[in-house]
Amino acid sequence: MSNPPAQRRCCQCTREEHRCVNCQCVRQNKKCINCRKGDGCQNPLGRDHQGSEREEEPRDSQESQQDEEQERTMETEMGGEAALPSTPSQHAPSLPQHNVYAARHTNGRRNLVWKGLTEEETTMWVNNTYTELVGWSTCPLFDPPKCAATNKIVQEMVILLNNYLQESPLAPYAMKLFFTLPKLFFQKTHRNAKVAENVKAVARRVGLWQNNQLDELLEEARAIQKRLPRPSGNQQRQEDKARNFAGNMRQGQVSKALRALNEQQSGGVLPLTRETIHLLKEKHPPPSDEEGLRMQGPFRKPNDVIYEVITGEMIWKKSLQTHGSAGPSGLDARGWRRLLSGALCGSAANDLCGALAALARKLATTNCHHVEALTACRLIPLDKKPGCRPIGIGEVIRRIVGKCVMTVVKDDVRRAAGNLQVCAGQQAGGEAAIHAMREMFSEDNCEAVLLVDAKNAFNTINRKTMLHNIRVKCPSLAQYVENTYSDPSDLYICNNSGNSVKVLKSMEGTTQGDPVAMAMYALGLSVLQQVISYEKTSVKQVAYADDLSGAGKITDLKKWWGLVNDNGPIIGYTPNAAKSVLIVKPEHYDSAVDSFSGSGVIITKDGQRHLGAVIGTEEFKKEYIGEKVKEWILEVEVLSDMARTEPHAAYSAYTHGLQHRWRFAMRTIPGISPLLAPLEVSIRNTFLPALLRYHTIGDGERALLELPPRLGGMGITSPEKLATVENLNSLKLTRSLTEKIIAQDAHGEIAQSAVTEQGRIISRDRQQHQRNCLEDLINILPATTVRKILTAQETGASNWLTSLPIRAKGFSLNKQEFVDAIALRYGWPMEGLPSTCVCGSPNDVNHTMTCKKGGFVCIRHDEVRDLTASMLREVCHDVSTEPTLLPLDGEHLRYRTANTTNEARVDVSARGFWTRGQKAFVDIRIFDPMAACHHELSLEAAHRKNEQEKIRAYGERIQHVDQGSFTPLVFTTSGGMGSKAQCFYSRLADLMAEKKHQPRSHVVAWMRCRLSFSLLRSALLCLRGTRHSTPIPADLGGLDCEATVVESGIRVDRVEVE
Repeated sequence: MSNPPAQRRCCQCTREEHRCVNCQCVRQNKKCINCRKGDGCQNPLGRDHQGSEREEEPRDSQESQQDEEQERTMETEMGGEAALPSTPSQHAPSLPQHNVYAARHTNGRRNLVWKGLTEEETTMWVNNTYTELVGWSTCPLFDPPKCAATNKIVQEMVILLNNYLQESPLAPYAMKLFFTLPKLFFQKTHRNAKVAENVKAVARRVGLWQNNQLDELLEEARAIQKRLPRPSGNQQRQEDKARNFAGNMRQGQVSKALRALNEQQSGGVLPLTRETIHLLKEKHPPPSDEEGLRMQGPFRKPNDVIYEVITGEMIWKKSLQTHGSAGPSGLDARGWRRLLSGALCGSAANDLCGALAALARKLATTNCHHVEALTACRLIPLDKKPGCRPIGIGEVIRRIVGKCVMTVVKDDVRRAAGNLQVCAGQQAGGEAAIHAMREMFSEDNCEAVLLVDAKNAFNTINRKTMLHNIRVKCPSLAQYVENTYSDPSDLYICNNSGNSVKVLKSMEGTTQGDPVAMAMYALGLSVLQQVISYEKTSVKQVAYADDLSGAGKITDLKKWWGLVNDNGPIIGYTPNAAKSVLIVKPEHYDSAVDSFSGSGVIITKDGQRHLGAVIGTEEFKKEYIGEKVKEWILEVEVLSDMARTEPHAAYSAYTHGLQHRWRFAMRTIPGISPLLAPLEVSIRNTFLPALLRYHTIGDGERALLELPPRLGGMGITSPEKLATVENLNSLKLTRSLTEKIIAQDAHGEIAQSAVTEQGRIISRDRQQHQRNCLEDLINILPATTVRKILTAQETGASNWLTSLPIRAKGFSLNKQEFVDAIALRYGWPMEGLPSTCVCGSPNDVNHTMTCKKGGFVCIRHDEVRDLTASMLREVCHDVSTEPTLLPLDGEHLRYRTANTTNEARVDVSARGFWTRGQKAFVDIRIFDPMAACHHELSLEAAHRKNEQEKIRAYGERIQHVDQGSFTPLVFTTSGGMGSKAQCFYSRLADLMAEKKHQPRSHVVAWMRCRLSFSLLRSALLCLRGTRHSTPIPADLGGLDCEATVVESGIRVDRVEVE
């Protein structure tokens, strides 16, 4: 949508290019006769107001001039053009004047003028609109499109934030307005709206907003809401589940997709009945009047300079790490990430990142008010069968800001919480707590372990006491949590069957999903841990958030339990005896029953689950793991059903999510390798046949698939083989923290550098073990398979396999393409290929890769050529495809195979690639490493041979005649590239990273993945194609390598990161 043409000034109350919102008629509360139409004067400079209207109330000229000067000063303070010095751009974006909020005087006081509304009208409109919009339970939003209208929305967001940061008269409403914009502007007009329709819709809505037609804008949103279909509540069909699973995977939502594998994980959402409201109110109690266990000490406010590291760049980095559903505003993490992307919204996105960074700094350093829209949450009552589990979903912006603040204070939090509360940022803290408690239980002088469960712990901890203690223990976090937790948070419960909404107040505890919540709870519970410390009770303790456990003698544990019951409720930690378990060694069972008689604590000599692991007898461990294995096998079987129709999505779900579900058990429970054998059987006999379809694998091939893709495997690990090694690695990594817990050294410093180095050693050992396994496999696998493995190990050949199947990024394969791609990768037989090619030759896979019939070989070549040219256009000038070389006029070329024709061409040329002003020429060749002419050569020699052929053909001529540089780009059909190509694309990545201000490692990873998919699709076209199709040039205008790499899970080489 284009900006309206510039207007001449109609009076002295505004600037040349803007409409008048403060003319004399407006100041005198008169109706404008011919100058103020639709809240904006359109008259040219010099045209007078109606005389009769002006003469009714004459004003003193000096008074009028003073008012005008004061009003212009207020306009500047309102922040349309003046910006915070902390924003990266050093100025707020320039917008039309009717979006720059000004103030005016009426009867000696300043009233707000926003969109032509008075202060009272603004208050009513903002509050009513915000409450109505957050109550829309069904409000499908489209991804913000790349267009001028989206940029204007982002600019409007920046202005609102600047008004809040500068504490202008609009500040009390700025946050609510900020979070109202997504549903007003990005609501879909209908379910199947296309991108072009979305662009038109957002442009129309921006026009209504700029013309102050707020009622029309809101009415459009309401009209869409009335016609939206409501959830039917009917049970999903199996085909719908598979479709939704694949859809979530194609959007990168792995966790959401995996929930479809186990229907028992959630009983769904409870209807909004009186009983549900009552249960939710019980989960969110009123504030406590208790003031006990408050630490004494001064508040040493840190210097504000420590928060200066929070910049717009950090906001962008943290947005890449933020995932999940939308808060009350309706825009999820992916949508906000698009608004913050410079590739989509340009400088406006940079300004928004800068404004959010300024907001984070303000929240961390000064007292802030009117943040209720930032701290609000959607509250979802999940069915626990029986009971209710409240799930709060906060605003994405709050999560991003919270992550930035935690980046600054994480070391302070870790030191303040100590070594006995392991949820405060300690590396593998949960694993260390499990190992330490198991070791303490195995000691001879330990008789029992008590696992304490608390009632509704995160929602009931005393907030006032917690905030007070944080001021003493961790001052660097204090101001931020006071700003976000001092006032009760609004919890919006929407009715799925309609647009009714119920609002509860969160007055105690912490907010789920808030990045600082775990740190707050760790610090809040630490005062209780001091009361029940080892020095006072002789009980060794450790806590992971609210999961408190102690080990020692039974008499000491009884005293310890009493102290927890006496002091815990004072700070909102109420032990639940009915779910607390005392694990006793068999010989002390009777003594434990006598000591804990009447306490309500469950006493067992078998064992109990502890932080996802187990403590107890071998029999209990076998029983526990057996139940978990049954659950995992069921998930593998469901995923196998999905793999029959969506193999690419199923493979990515397994490697990026499902196999990590049993990894924690392998790391924390020793000796379970034999117990995981049934799971491996299910993977091998159920999942792999469904995934690979046509091929039945043997032992050697199963071992090959366990290897990571960079070594030629698929990363489908065997839990049976990994269990022992993973447990040993966990013990090594957590040894320092485990020893501190056993010694009950609460504040002893742990050398984090040593822990990091231990992690590197473990990684190197793992990679060496994988290489050793590969060498063993090479000795037993067929020569053809070995050759295929070597080609799969080349740089860039396996990137397509490691990325998530994001359809919008072009990384998704259908079921035929995925099965064929795997068969091509390993040289396995394929079904459906004709025995004879249309060219008359016997047909096999190798023939399809080189047959010229149909033009597929040319299409494959041109695909890489056009992609390379598109990337070069991002950073170079004078880029052309198929450029003609200068003709020869008697020049002599040394090589007999040199191309001497006057029509000689290369694939791509670009100016200024290697040297400023010089033309760089490249020519592309893609060869089949399985062809007879290359089969006897090593891959390195085959690449070198093809590179030398290209250099002999063009190198000397280009160097001496065209006076340019020449680089041969040689690829294999499987996606590997030669040394010259690696050097070329490395230089190209440097240039793109510098221009786009993005990490080089992410640009390299994206580039390799994009080339890998281009070559893979071209190979599949050669295999199955039946007709010629014109290649479509790659559109890299909105490319954001960093966001693409993070969202698609593309592996970034460690060397490139360094």
